[in-house]
Amino acid sequence: MSYTKKNTLFLTILLIIYLSLELYQIKLPGIYLDEAYPAMGTMQLFKLIPPVMLSTNFLGIEFPLAFVHYECCLERYILFPFFYLLDINWFVLRIVPIILGVFTLIFTYKFVKYLLDEPTALLTIFLLIINYT
Repeated sequence: MSYTKKNTLFLTILLIIYLSLELYQIKLPGIYLDEAYPAMGTMQLFKLIPPVMLSTNFLGIEFPLAFVHYECCLERYILFPFFYLLDINWFVLRIVPIILGVFTLIFTYKFVKYLLDEPTALLTIFLLIINYT
């Protein structure tokens, strides 16, 4: 097995480990505060509730730049099409950050591989996967 195929296999195994760790308890009951904040902001966008915080006007619609202090609204805008297509439920609230996590791991791998080397990139991904904070 060549060096590149071996590292691709390691990367695939690491992504499978990440998904298994993330999806292990996806059906936990209830919604936690860090899950509820983005949902609350996205539902405000659905119902066209005017924002209380800083916003910008685009085509006559107020788009919030922040919903609460120290909270970015990017996740709310990312959730919007998923809520529109798949309905508002707890599964969508939990699966979207997991999907974004996969893209973040792949981007980090490619970035570290570009800056340093492939073994360091694999080690970086491994450390990101096992450190959940």
